[in-house]
Amino acid sequence: MPHDKLWQCFLTNADSAKPEPKSVSHLDNMGMDSAKLQCCFRAATLTCQRLCIKTYSNEWELTWGEFDRQCQYQLGESAMLRCLAEVEEPCELGCEGLSYCTNFNHRPTELFRNCDSRTDQAAKHDVDLWHQGIIRMPTVDIPVLDIANCFPDTWKTIACALQIKPCQSKAHVNMICRTDCIKILSNCVDRSRLLDTQSPSSLCDVLSPPGINSPCISLEPFMEESKYMHTATDVTHPCKAKTCGANEVCLVNRSCNFGEVCAPFVCVPG
Repeated sequence: MPHDKLWQCFLTNADSAKPEPKSVSHLDNMGMDSAKLQCCFRAATLTCQRLCIKTYSNEWELTWGEFDRQCQYQLGESAMLRCLAEVEEPCELGCEGLSYCTNFNHRPTELFRNCDSRTDQAAKHDVDLWHQGIIRMPTVDIPVLDIANCFPDTWKTIACALQIKPCQSKAHVNMICRTDCIKILSNCVDRSRLLDTQSPSSLCDVLSPPGINSPCISLEPFMEESKYMHTATDVTHPCKAKTCGANEVCLVNRSCNFGEVCAPFVCVPG
């Protein structure tokens, strides 16, 4: 929260009438994200560790751009990125209530980092932008043919997967699998606008993890409705919503017998 630009502005202006002591450091104004800071020590390279420490301690505005470019999309930094994701977007069980990414609904036993109406609409917005003929990814721009006529359902699934972020058991990675990447770009990339050094394969070197065994998001499970569509309501998630206080932990109420009217969860100090 302290690193959100809107809150920085709000918090700064709230005290604008008060003279600021010269001894107050930038760190005191910005705050330090200690939860994310401990993730920095899982970095694979000294460069990313240094940038991570600066970003989440006292130099957010100065180093975030460089940290994002050099480290946020590196598969080798999976341990650090997974830790950061667990702090900011922990995996939650189940996905329901989406109006655009409907194939992600009714998945009560699967884990997702961002299943909500906000990311649902963000995926729709991404697809609307892609209809303009250019897909702007963090590391590369991809010229494409009219996606309304070239595998439109696949593009929709890609946008939904990148926003909703299905969790991976072995590593944090928000990249589609290379086989999916090669298939969609081989069919839909606008080769007339590619640079001389670019091809579907070279683009997928940037967009997808290497090899067939690397952790990645497979599109296949989300290209059709969940097989649990008619039975998902039989599975409940008592502790998924923020049902307890900030200083409490939610536990499933295992003392509630079948047919008994009682709360499905209990809150305990923690």
